[in-house]
Parts: sequence; structure tokens; C-alpha cells
Amino acid sequence: MPKRVESFTPENYPLKFQEAVQKLFLYHWNVAQPELKKLALNSDQEMFYFEETMLMLMNWTNQFIEQISGVIKEKKIPLQDAFFQLIPLREQEFTSSKLSVHGFIDAIYTFGDEVHIIDYKTNAEFEIKEGIKLQLGVYSLLYHEKHGILPSKVGIFFLRHKLKMMNVDEELLNSALKEIEAVHAHTSKCGHIDEYPAVPSRLCKWGTGQCDFYEACKPFGENGKNNGKGNGKN
Repeated sequence: MPKRVESFTPENYPLKFQEAVQKLFLYHWNVAQPELKKLALNSDQEMFYFEETMLMLMNWTNQFIEQISGVIKEKKIPLQDAFFQLIPLREQEFTSSKLSVHGFIDAIYTFGDEVHIIDYKTNAEFEIKEGIKLQLGVYSLLYHEKHGILPSKVGIFFLRHKLKMMNVDEELLNSALKEIEAVHAHTSKCGHIDEYPAVPSRLCKWGTGQCDFYEACKPFGENGKNNGKGNGKN
């Protein structure tokens, strides 16, 4: 058990958790300075990203403090025991040969008989839209195939805002299955790269970076203009 957690008390743990996260972020921000310099950010840009990241971390920390307070109150257990009950499995890789689907789940929590799956997003919008529901449905199917049980709830932690959860039901699962089948039906009929035109957007390349597939896809062509071809990654 980390000594700093052992030293937390019922009176000071909210402040102590906030301090610990802030110090951890500052440490890693300083360690990452050589890589940050490569982005050629000016001082205002660097401060913007620093403050945005700190805001998201504090939102997560405050949510965690609420959770740990709830566990302590409900189960009447010491702070340290509640802390360890709220440590999730992180960045778990799932692959389904049956569904031909692959993904990474950010966090998996187990609360007694219930399993909750959480994905983290930095979106400016705080709504669980259809695309996000599809992602959560696919995660539910992947978890069920691997472990033989369905998660009870899935959700998105919008780090600029808050955690939003939803129940795993037949509608969510059936919708995900239909979408997977539709994609496979389409791709099985298409075999040439020209049938997958690139859809260039601001997500291909931005001021401080670019998509992982940018060099392979070349969505804007060799001369930086859209050539209308590619592998569909953007």
C-alpha cells in the first residue's frame, strides 16, 4: 500500500487525493518536456493544454472522491479498504475472432456481482450519441464473450464534465450486433482500396500532431491536397 494512502485520514483524504494527483501530473509534465518542445508550442498554447489537462484530472479526482466517500458510507469500511475496492482493471485488450472485433477498454470496475465498463473521452460535447453507444455495446459483447457474463452498466467519463452511465440491455447489444454484421457484409463485398475513399478532415492533421495513419493514408496527397483516395483512416 502506498505510504501516502496509508497516511490519509477520514478528515483530510479529499484534499490529499487532490494534492497527490496534482503532484503526479506536474512530475510527468516536467518529464515530458523534451517531447513537448518538439511540438513547438508557444507559451500561451502550452499553458492552455496544461490547464485543460489539470481541469480534466481534477474532474476525475473529484468523481473518485465522491465514489470513495460513498463506499465508505455504504459498507462502513476504512478509507484504505475502500480505495483498493475502487482500483479498476485498466487498458484491457479484447479480441473476438467470432465477431472479428478488437478493442481496448479503459477501465473495468467490479462491485460485488456487478461489472461496470468505463471509457474516457476528452470531448467538448457531453452527450452519449449513437456512435458512443455502439462502442459501449461492442465492449459489452467483447466482455461477455471472454468472461461469460454481461457487464451491468457501461458509461463514458467525459473528463471535461462528468461520468455518465447506462444500463446494458438487449437494445444496446442487438444494435451493436447489427452494426457489426452490416460492416462485415459490406466489407466482404468490397476488395479494392478505391472502394474505401479517404474522408479527410481536421482530425487527419492538426497544429500539434497528426493521425497515426497519416503517412500511410496520405489523405491530402503528396502535395498536401486531397487526392480522394486512401485506406479510409482519418
